[in-house]
Amino acid sequence: MRSRESRIISIRDKSALEFLIVLLAVFCLWSSSLAAAPMNGEALPGLESFDRAIIKFIEKHHIPGGSLAVSFQGKLILAKGYGYADFSVLKKVPANSRNRFRLASLSKPLTATAIMSLIEDGKLSLDSKILPLLQGNPPQKIRDKRLGQITIQNLLEHRGGYNRDIRSDPMFSEKPPCPGDLASFFSENLDFAPGEKFSYSNLGYCLLGRVIEKVSGKPYEAFLKEHVLRPAGANSLEIGDSKETKPDEVCYFQDSSGGKQSPYGGFDMRALDSCGGWIGSSVDYLKFLTSLDGQRAPALLKPETMKVMLAMPEDPTVWNRDTYYAKGFNVRKLNEGGVNFWHTGSLSGTLTLAVRGSSGYGWVVLFNRRPPDWRKLQFEMERELWQASKEIKGILHGDLFSKF
Repeated sequence: MRSRESRIISIRDKSALEFLIVLLAVFCLWSSSLAAAPMNGEALPGLESFDRAIIKFIEKHHIPGGSLAVSFQGKLILAKGYGYADFSVLKKVPANSRNRFRLASLSKPLTATAIMSLIEDGKLSLDSKILPLLQGNPPQKIRDKRLGQITIQNLLEHRGGYNRDIRSDPMFSEKPPCPGDLASFFSENLDFAPGEKFSYSNLGYCLLGRVIEKVSGKPYEAFLKEHVLRPAGANSLEIGDSKETKPDEVCYFQDSSGGKQSPYGGFDMRALDSCGGWIGSSVDYLKFLTSLDGQRAPALLKPETMKVMLAMPEDPTVWNRDTYYAKGFNVRKLNEGGVNFWHTGSLSGTLTLAVRGSSGYGWVVLFNRRPPDWRKLQFEMERELWQASKEIKGILHGDLFSKF
């Protein structure tokens, strides 16, 4: 006869097994439901290739949801949400075209545009040194004299002297040196001489945000809303929150790449403001993107300013390249003339891409999970969307911007 203890263990084992079976069933139900991604929004007829591209991407890479807005010659032709804005065993909220997502580094073109508008107004120049603008009165002592050489152009082109691969990205430390602790900025050494080479820098764009505040006399977010976003009609954009979602904002899911940084509280969204802190809808970001040069009125910048903004850096190492980072955008020179310009974005729980093509197409795509190999996947998504645009037949009539 079995002992009382062995019977208890058997009961416990059976309960544990039943729990695992239920858990497995729930996971399978979750996975199968997620694969059958819903779709919400509006599009002109004949644009199903874009739907197929996004659905294929989120199903292949296990992303809960996303949003896509597509324009052609400054007119909105598609605005849709795919998959889920929030998803759990108890709740399924389909994504829609008005959902707001964290934009991550799509924030940098916003900041660059504000800087270029200040240059248009004669309040700054590309050669302006940032140190006199950021130092207090009396001036703070600096540790590395090369800080005095950093110009606005250096920061716009990621050539300010900071290399996050050497000592990690300070903007994701517990106490970022910018925007609130500029004293530590003055006490640090640079990693290379300003202007010497390209090295992508979130810190550099955070400093540009502080320059905007100093020159305009207004808080960074307020200045951007007044001089960039409202003129473009991009009213859903604002600085996000680190731990809470705002109205119409999606839920962010832990990186499927196994990243340890939490989407909620793992970084300071307000500290990231000018380098990665904005949230907004794909449609509203596309309003900004198509208004930059007046493809869709009003033009945020003059033609000559746009030419400077997209110009190749004064760096012989990139002169023979087809792609380079200009001032707020990546740029690709095309054999037939003209350029495509774009930016990508990434945070834990977030993956983004914004493109303006010389063919007339533009798009903004936003996701609420960052998959493994996300750097490669941003280019995969770009290729898929270019292919989708090539499958469009006939003439596109209509403009959905009036509905948003």
